[in-house]
Amino acid sequence: MLLDAIRKVARGGRYVTDTVADRLIESPAGEELAHEKLSGRELQVLQLLAEGLTTSDISTELHVAQSTVSTHLRNIRDKLGLRARPDLIRYAFRHKLVS
Repeated sequence: MLLDAIRKVARGGRYVTDTVADRLIESPAGEELAHEKLSGRELQVLQLLAEGLTTSDISTELHVAQSTVSTHLRNIRDKLGLRARPDLIRYAFRHKLVS
């Protein structure tokens, strides 16, 4: 196995063990479970955002202040390690959090 790894790298390729390959497939960069850290309300806000609603729309839909929605969005970004709204939307679709 060591010789195979050396040969592959010498040819300009990359080598990872079967264990590492399995982990990469199961959990890309640990993202797969990140949204499980979200509260129910945070998940709901993320889903509504991904459906195209604005902060104002979400506050109306959930009967909360816009500042509350903004707080939820900040917490979501922190928990998921994402910085921009488009990143949140891509995350929601990639993980099938919206229908």
